[in-house]
Amino acid sequence: MPISPEKQLERRKIILAKTREMINDHGIEAVNIRELAKFCGVSVPTLYNQFGNKDNLVFAAVEELFRLHFERLGSLPNKKRGLEQILFLNDYTAKVIYSYSENSKLYAIRMPRGNNSLMSAHALYRDAVGQMQDDGELVEWVDSDFAAQRLYRQIRSVTVDWSKEFITFEQMLRLREIEIFLLLLSLSTEKSRQALEKHLKKAMAELNKLRV
Repeated sequence: MPISPEKQLERRKIILAKTREMINDHGIEAVNIRELAKFCGVSVPTLYNQFGNKDNLVFAAVEELFRLHFERLGSLPNKKRGLEQILFLNDYTAKVIYSYSENSKLYAIRMPRGNNSLMSAHALYRDAVGQMQDDGELVEWVDSDFAAQRLYRQIRSVTVDWSKEFITFEQMLRLREIEIFLLLLSLSTEKSRQALEKHLKKAMAELNKLRV
């Protein structure tokens, strides 16, 4: 007997949540289709029918984690604007990355462009960049959409370096901030330049301490 769309959705959430749990506890190799099917109360063919293969299942699980994270961020009531909002987004995301370390590494390295989670993240950064422009902190000719793309791309590039273990998590935090300040400085007006330079100098000093 066919199950209702509501139960299908609930079952999918359970499957994806358990997949993320397997990844975070023991890595991607720990995702076992038979064990997952048994835990979720479905057949192995059901999993393959729904996701196609293990890679698709893994990507769906990790993508959902970050999509929900960015959607939740977008719905949070806050009074932060511009740079303060960008730094809030960066810090909040870093906490999620730390909490779901193995999922985050997979997301950073293998998640394709254009997925829903990246689009949600881009929208948040675009709004914050637009606020800086509205407040006269960035030059008028800045395309906030393009600037947000560059900003998020630079942040993600640093995260990929961490996921490949080229840098430590603490170094990643400082480097993400440095990338933010460098990009915004290149687009800043006199109104915001001094504050951005101060932030950049502090982040560089903290990064140098980590290298000792």
